[in-house]
Amino acid sequence: SLNPTVADTKRTVSGTSTGAYNYNETTLSRSTTYHVRAYAINSVGTAYGADKQFTTTTPTPTTATLTAVNSTPSNSATVNYKVTFASAVTGLTTANFSLTGTGSGSASIGTITSNAGNTQWNIPVNTGTDGTLILNFINDNSLSTSISNLPLASTYTIDKTLPTVLINRSDPTPISDNVLDFQAIFSEVVTGVDPSDFTLTTTGGITFTTPISLTPVHLNPYPDGSVYNITVNNVTGNGTARLDLNGSGTGIADAAGNAPAAHIGDGVFDIDQTPPTVVSITPAGSSPTNATSVAFTVTFFEAVTGVDASDFTLATSGTSGSISPTISGTGTTYTITVNSVSGNGTLGLNLNASGTGIVDAANNAINGGFTGQTYTIINNTPPVISNLNGNNIAWAGVGNTASIGTGATVSDTELDALNSGNGNYAGASLTVQRNSVAITGDIFGLNASGALFTISGGNLQSGGLTFATFANTAGVLT
Repeated sequence: SLNPTVADTKRTVSGTSTGAYNYNETTLSRSTTYHVRAYAINSVGTAYGADKQFTTTTPTPTTATLTAVNSTPSNSATVNYKVTFASAVTGLTTANFSLTGTGSGSASIGTITSNAGNTQWNIPVNTGTDGTLILNFINDNSLSTSISNLPLASTYTIDKTLPTVLINRSDPTPISDNVLDFQAIFSEVVTGVDPSDFTLTTTGGITFTTPISLTPVHLNPYPDGSVYNITVNNVTGNGTARLDLNGSGTGIADAAGNAPAAHIGDGVFDIDQTPPTVVSITPAGSSPTNATSVAFTVTFFEAVTGVDASDFTLATSGTSGSISPTISGTGTTYTITVNSVSGNGTLGLNLNASGTGIVDAANNAINGGFTGQTYTIINNTPPVISNLNGNNIAWAGVGNTASIGTGATVSDTELDALNSGNGNYAGASLTVQRNSVAITGDIFGLNASGALFTISGGNLQSGGLTFATFANTAGVLT
């Protein structure tokens, strides 16, 4: 207003002497009329000079563009924006800008600089957290020229997070195959992935003779460029294997240039290329036997599956039988039952040499057959005793001897057939007593007169060798 006083807006220039004082005002608004007068203060009071009036002009507006200088997305600590004016502009400061976006929380504008002609200005921004970083040109305050096309904005995507990876096996374990398939799934799209970026880490002497092969694949819901299938060929040996990502020199990076750290594989193969074997096939019951149903115990070196009755064949000599279709057991031990056993001789169980379908947990097929142990099968018919007087013994009087048989013979079809027809009575026994009830006072004995053996105590001998024993107890001769 006209004739302003010290109660209005004022600027103070300090001094205590006479002479001229100067002041440069830089905060005036365009197209505005101002009144100004000088004043001085001493001990007497305040004195004012004459009122001076002037009106500021309005420069011709110009236009500007705001662009991102660096590539986006970016993982840099500082990114640069560029403001280009259609004509020279001065007075540009951080107050003309603002930062917005999800990554702007800890970001800040650095020192703004211009080129020699003041038509291009560089605005550095110190980046903060991941997200969008938007520089907004929001006003032309204090600029030497007004800007006609404000506001302007330019955006970076800030990504400082390293990509991660999950490396799993593609097949179940344990495995006997000589080809191992893995799948690597990165947390985002990456480039520069090749077979040399991975290392097969093994135990137990696992080897492979051909290079690792790698193929990018499409797998929902992951974006293309984030999933890769890796194959290791010609694997031999027994042990474990996993696929690791190398920690340096891979060349793998996301769009912002972040490289993944080293990673130990998540899926481990247990490799077993050794076929299972049979430890034993043994009778589950006692032998000799006259049972019509017998069982065999089959023991494998390791747990197997696929065991059934058709995997076995009977080994017979003078016997016959049929393998039951129902078997029992799991893991390393199975029981095979043979029914309808008949005949006299031996009965064994053998594993077939091929076509069994028996495999271990790694799917290794059993290699070759196995010959099992045998039962001795004896189906007894009653022995035949000849030349005994039986119930027709004449009374000889008390204390006298009565002959109950002269030239008595014993024969047994099954025992006589043993030992290539020469007979084998080992373990056989014969008892003689009164019919129905033994009489304790009866004393039985043997008369070797004219026989092919001699008697020595309780032993029957031939050529000095004992081939049988006998005892007379409580009216029973055994």
